[in-house]
Amino acid sequence: MKTMSTNTEAANLDKEAGGGARELTGIYKTIAGSVAVLFSVFAIYTNGLSNIQEIYRNLIFLGLLLLLTFFFYPSGKKSSNTRFTLLDYVFIALSLAGIGYLLFNYSVIHVDRASQAITIDYVFAGITIIVLLEAARRQSVHSFRFSASSPSYMPCLAPTFRGSSVTQDSRWNAFCTGSI
Repeated sequence: MKTMSTNTEAANLDKEAGGGARELTGIYKTIAGSVAVLFSVFAIYTNGLSNIQEIYRNLIFLGLLLLLTFFFYPSGKKSSNTRFTLLDYVFIALSLAGIGYLLFNYSVIHVDRASQAITIDYVFAGITIIVLLEAARRQSVHSFRFSASSPSYMPCLAPTFRGSSVTQDSRWNAFCTGSI
């Protein structure tokens, strides 16, 4: 019974911290865990041990990040938190296609064609932009409560900077100390 309560507590902490809303099981949990470990190993390897071109490093990083996003964040409030929908599979495939196209055709686009885009380049650019917007939408829905409250505390940092006019305003001081 302790493992059940520990797992529940861990899941609640993850949700409170803005973690993914989908609870993966079975093969999906194994795949997501493998991608996360691969992501970590890749980041450590490319930033500390290898000399890979920046564009390839960034594309692989973005591709792994998109995969994890579509694994852990469902498409909406009404979507199932335990299983994938067709839309999830479509966005996973589109993210792999968009990133894969750039990854495998980068030298052709910039060396052979001298950065002159053709129609297929625009198609894959559009696909990648749509995928990025969807990933941002999914993540922002789950973390909005944290980001919405943080800008209100930014003026409280002003007294730490020299020459700040906020330090003389008693309303800001009262707000930052919580006495309002």
